[in-house]
Amino acid sequence: LDYNAVNTSINQSTQADYAAKVNEVFASKAAKNVAYSAGVNGSLLFRAPPANDNIITSIVEIDKQ
Repeated sequence: LDYNAVNTSINQSTQADYAAKVNEVFASKAAKNVAYSAGVNGSLLFRAPPANDNIITSIVEIDKQ
């Protein structure tokens, strides 16, 4: 992935929030039917059907204190 191109596309998106912007940018390459679950010690687990060259996106919000 070209980080600069992806970042530019996200910044130019007219979607309402960050997650929607990311989903719009990766819609054509995103894996479908991804199941997410919480793991131990704050980990994130996902399961997806096998696919070629698909992207799995996840948005993680971190509370900066």
